[in-house]
Amino acid sequence: MKRAGPGITEKNPHIFLSFKNQDDLYSSLRYVLIFGRIIGLIPWQGMFQPFSENLKFTWRSQAAIYSVTMSCLLFFSAVINGFVSFRNTNVSPSDLAWSANLAVFYGIGGYMYLFMVNQAHKFLRVFQKWRETFIFYDGVDQKLFRDVNIIALCIFTSCILEHSYAHLKFFPIVGNSERRLIARKDLQVKLANASAWETYYWRSHPFVGDIIPYHFISAFGVFILAKYSILAWNFGDILVTVMSRALYYRFKMLHQQAQQILVGQDGLLCRDTAKWRQLAVDHEKLCDLAQTCEELLSPLVFALFGVNVYYFCIQLNLGLTPTANTTLIASIYAVWSFLHLIMRLLVVSITASHIHTHAHKIVDVLKKCPIECYTAEIERAERLIRTSQIGLTGLGCFTITRQFILQIVNVVFTFEIVLLQTSNTNSSS
Repeated sequence: MKRAGPGITEKNPHIFLSFKNQDDLYSSLRYVLIFGRIIGLIPWQGMFQPFSENLKFTWRSQAAIYSVTMSCLLFFSAVINGFVSFRNTNVSPSDLAWSANLAVFYGIGGYMYLFMVNQAHKFLRVFQKWRETFIFYDGVDQKLFRDVNIIALCIFTSCILEHSYAHLKFFPIVGNSERRLIARKDLQVKLANASAWETYYWRSHPFVGDIIPYHFISAFGVFILAKYSILAWNFGDILVTVMSRALYYRFKMLHQQAQQILVGQDGLLCRDTAKWRQLAVDHEKLCDLAQTCEELLSPLVFALFGVNVYYFCIQLNLGLTPTANTTLIASIYAVWSFLHLIMRLLVVSITASHIHTHAHKIVDVLKKCPIECYTAEIERAERLIRTSQIGLTGLGCFTITRQFILQIVNVVFTFEIVLLQTSNTNSSS
């Protein structure tokens, strides 16, 4: 019999459905997804309906066309910025990493739109499978809706404020605030009598103007595209975080309920073979659900971690290079941007690592199974836990665990040492 918590079963269906809607994945993510629909990231129809059964996707819908159009525009901007960034080959690796900044920025935005529209059917299947996965050792995640919206609100608020503050550097409120702009004498001439939008265009995209001459339409276009890209990038981190939060809680409840029912506080082990077998079956169901989520999110996890680590490295390099910024506004923005990025990277990594932690924690209960209750299902569950890495992966290249977080730190500092050494070498020469 399906359960949604102690004493709540399908015998009282109204209470059952009311409780299960509290931790339904789509219902909990609905407001975040509606925001994604507004900015064109979500290509499904029926987003403003309360239940996931009303969702559908067709390539000819306005939502899908909106997403594909934004993806093409952002990728076009990424290609243009990438082309102008790599034209000058006589630069240090540190300057080369910085020059790729805008290409990577628009690239991850375009990828987010492409990912959401390309994986639309998989998202709908995940919502359906989540709704249909009932287990005996379960509980109602009453705080899921709250946690999802708090995470999204905090990240989006910081993102919007940080991106808005960045425009103080680009519009003619202060003088040029970055060393790479001051070094361009031709740019200083162009900005001498420039309008506000022309100043923004040349300061925010200093090399694109060499290919696409300034016009109000081009300046306003990159202004709008930057907003779509930054929101899409942050949306990706939020999506991975909140889906990880929802998934790891189900493994956590499985362990807690099994500990309470099969082991108990007094240490007396349950001798009911059916209940021990049910534990193994429930764990297998959750592993299957986790595998479905992993297949959906794996390409996104790989892309996000690559881009986040890249930006983490160059932002850290900016902080360790005091001469990179020449004004207080630029210095404050550098610190703010770095803290915002590291907050997102840590939130995503720690939340996703909890899936691996709680999925493997059930072995503490399984190893206490009495001999007379030890079945083939229990043996298979123990073997799966010991031989598999259950959790989110990045295209199979890595699994997000607590150890993986330490490996990221190691990679960042190794890359940073290389950037600093090359910068010092070029400065001395």
